[in-house]
Amino acid sequence: MDLRILNTTDQIKESLLINIQEKPFRLITNNDIINQAGISPRTFYRYYKDKNDLLNTIIQSLNEELSAQLKTACSHLENVDDLNNVTSKLLIVVLHYIYANKKLIAALLSPHGEISFWYSLRKIISANLKETLSQDAFQDYLKSSKNTLIFNAFIDGKLIFIINWLNYTDTVSIQDAEKILQKDALIIEKED
Repeated sequence: MDLRILNTTDQIKESLLINIQEKPFRLITNNDIINQAGISPRTFYRYYKDKNDLLNTIIQSLNEELSAQLKTACSHLENVDDLNNVTSKLLIVVLHYIYANKKLIAALLSPHGEISFWYSLRKIISANLKETLSQDAFQDYLKSSKNTLIFNAFIDGKLIFIINWLNYTDTVSIQDAEKILQKDALIIEKED
């Protein structure tokens, strides 16, 4: 891709982030983004239909990158029979990914951000974990509604921890965050 195009699209994305810090996404207009980016409307519309298309492009890109990293991590797991080991290792991948993209992710998850990003992030993590677990002895685990509820609550709790940790990265190291993530285990109840 042409470097000028990358610079322009990065500039537009950065403009959206700056606007999200100032007011809720729903109140941001296309002109707010255009003016902040210092580009013409024609340039903006060359790449995006509107602010929603821009946001969806950003979210899709983040989701694709995270999904690719999780798939790579899954392919390198040695012991997929240990549900807690698999979950822990994949959540550490998520932690590092979110840390590497913390400015963008923090803005999208802020009170002014977009709640759909939270749901897409959660969906990608759950889908990758379920895909990995479907290849081993735990394939029946998620057939129970109770276990699905436990699994979803566990993932939500870990994701909330990671998101909250973004506010403490200057005082809580990524290594400490990894240790905290690994402390809790997923409770596996056998069906009677």
